[in-house]
Amino acid sequence: MTEAPKFDVCFGDMFSYDWHHADMVFANSTCFNNPMMENLYEQSLKCKKGTYFLTMSKKLPYAEEVNEGTTPKESLQWEYVHGIKLQMSWGKATINIQRKLKHP
Repeated sequence: MTEAPKFDVCFGDMFSYDWHHADMVFANSTCFNNPMMENLYEQSLKCKKGTYFLTMSKKLPYAEEVNEGTTPKESLQWEYVHGIKLQMSWGKATINIQRKLKHP
């Protein structure tokens, strides 16, 4: 039997917590305004290549889908991988999956 990977769950203000070392980050960003999403993006630039970032309802600014067989733009930091619409207590919401393309 394979053991599940170990992980830590941290609750609080993600704008004041150092989460840049994480392999996966989740932000329940449904109610985030544009300046908050920009701040989130700026902080996310410190994440390592391969980090997954899941956001609710809104994707990270500047994240773009990269089609198979194409080379992403040199400036692209986050690849938009997929959006999954799921039922939440308040209705349906989209979980956006993004992956970091470059080391800081």
